Amino acid sequence: MCYVVHLSTTSTEDLGRLSSRLVQYKTPSPQDQAITGLLLYPNKWYIGTLSGCSCTLRHVMAHGLGFGKPEDWFPEDEESIQATLALIRTVRRLRQEGHATDCIDVWAGSTGEGILRLEVDLATLADEEFRLFENHHFLFD
Repeated sequence: MCYVVHLSTTSTEDLGRLSSRLVQYKTPSPQDQAITGLLLYPNKWYIGTLSGCSCTLRHVMAHGLGFGKPEDWFPEDEESIQATLALIRTVRRLRQEGHATDCIDVWAGSTGEGILRLEVDLATLADEEFRLFENHHFLFD
């Protein structure tokens, strides 16, 4: 199984131009409608990574572990750390420019059932602390 992350925003900016080796912003496929239909804003993007899916981002399986910087006791690939930093910096910039933004992290093939909403206060969260939680809908403030 693979993680898939979708992002939506009120910005009409072509995020595809921000694509890099670590993070690619792509138009979602029609098969992703079950998840993209849950996003709140009109401009939707699939977040791809080195792995081809969204797996090369920082993920934890439960929000109970919370946000946190990479720790020596929980090894993470440098590519995952850098890809996640690129994603959250894009989200932060969009919010600073006044655009609403959200994203959903699920397993490929998810129907969207049981997704939990999570409000994320970017004013209290360092970029290095951001990571995704499986089966969560992130509402960025």
